[in-house]
Amino acid sequence: MADHYRRLAVFVDRPSPGSFIWIVLESTDDPAVWVDLETGEDTSESWREAYDAGNEALSSYVDDELAGPVEPLPDDTDADWQPRAAVRAGSTWSQIRKEVAFMRRTRASYSAPTTSLR
Repeated sequence: MADHYRRLAVFVDRPSPGSFIWIVLESTDDPAVWVDLETGEDTSESWREAYDAGNEALSSYVDDELAGPVEPLPDDTDADWQPRAAVRAGSTWSQIRKEVAFMRRTRASYSAPTTSLR
């Protein structure tokens, strides 16, 4: 069975002065595109506090600290398998990010229904 090494990162955002929030991101096949997997529910008073909380959340994506964030791929897929978000007319970025995060967690194979945007 092949495996998939996940490229994960923690990002700290500052929505307002003195307010920091962490975000766990995952890179896609396009190294310039990152998807939000999880965002802190509460803000922190310092960058370091938010960063530490984000790293704690990041570690929940790792089963083996020596191997890192590795997930086995299902047997019925090939090595080029990547989840695809279902982008529908009217979908918000938040909905798309949540769907991508769900698919990555479950490794569900998904094909979006084709629709015309005319």
